[in-house]
Amino acid sequence: MSSRRRLGVRGNNKEIEMARKRHSDKGHHRPDKKYVEKTRSQTSSGEWWKPDAKHKNQIRVMPAWDDRGICIVRRVMHFGFEEGGRNRAFPCLEDNEPWMDSIPCPVDHVIAKMVKGDKDERSAASDLKASSARFLVQIVDCNDIEAGVQKWAGPLSFGKYFLSLLEDDDIEDITDPEDGYDIYFEMSGSGRGTKYDYRLRAKSSPIAYDDWEEDLDDLLETIEIRDTEELIELLVENYGNAFDIKEYLEDFEGETEKKGKKKKKAREKDEEDEEKTPAQKRKARRAAKAAAEEEEKKKVEEPGEEEWTAEEILAMNKRKLLKVVKDEELPIEDEDWDSAKELRELIMDELNIKEEDVPF
Repeated sequence: MSSRRRLGVRGNNKEIEMARKRHSDKGHHRPDKKYVEKTRSQTSSGEWWKPDAKHKNQIRVMPAWDDRGICIVRRVMHFGFEEGGRNRAFPCLEDNEPWMDSIPCPVDHVIAKMVKGDKDERSAASDLKASSARFLVQIVDCNDIEAGVQKWAGPLSFGKYFLSLLEDDDIEDITDPEDGYDIYFEMSGSGRGTKYDYRLRAKSSPIAYDDWEEDLDDLLETIEIRDTEELIELLVENYGNAFDIKEYLEDFEGETEKKGKKKKKAREKDEEDEEKTPAQKRKARRAAKAAAEEEEKKKVEEPGEEEWTAEEILAMNKRKLLKVVKDEELPIEDEDWDSAKELRELIMDELNIKEEDVPF
């Protein structure tokens, strides 16, 4: 035992043996360079360990949990959810970690619709907006060794710095349990203006916490991923009473496939046009123009006035009520109402609809 303080609560023999077996070559798993390269390509808050904003921090990043060599994970999270009485956040399915398949994200799709809506919709979009990328690692705080292995979701600046160390050929392995390196950093500023000043300790050293192998977790298992259907359910449960989530998502499912079909039809049409003579093309253009004029004429002749019922109006949310005001050109201004209930009453009064007309 060196003079360095080495602490840790020992696990039982079976747990220790399993951990030792996992960390076979030289006692640990080296970072996977290919994974580092993938994560680096996406480097365009911490909830567990929090750095000391007033003093110098000294941390040691832990080796990978297994032979996949993953010792750092990039994550972009959608906040704004509540589940089981707790505030929750889940990974974006599109802007995500390199180990996930990138697919269209329903949350991003809903946000894109909400930002074009009213004040309430824009506020909800802000709540759901994806966070800045954070980089999850497991560390030992050298100023608080007794705390053991902790998780830290570091900022983008840390992700870039640590990835550069992993890619540095002059450093064999910064996470080596016996010959790795600690990282010093200090913080200045606050909020989005916080700056981090990182520095690598010049001398290599062993990990200062004995039981790091028993405490180490699989980083990928620490992030709870929800699939498309589960995210849609969460959107409906959290925002469905105030907004028409299903309407926002009407063009979400099969969106890529639809675009592909449109492009295919466009290509087929171009190929057909190329085979036509100039006279045939002129005739086709005249026919298309005549059809468009006839369609416009029908729209003018058939205004399609809609008769609203009390049941329909009472079931509408604020966004749909405002659409009725616009479509029916009702003389209702924003300052005339403070709530959806008051807006609903004004609309029913203007349209001469009585609440007692609701069928039971």
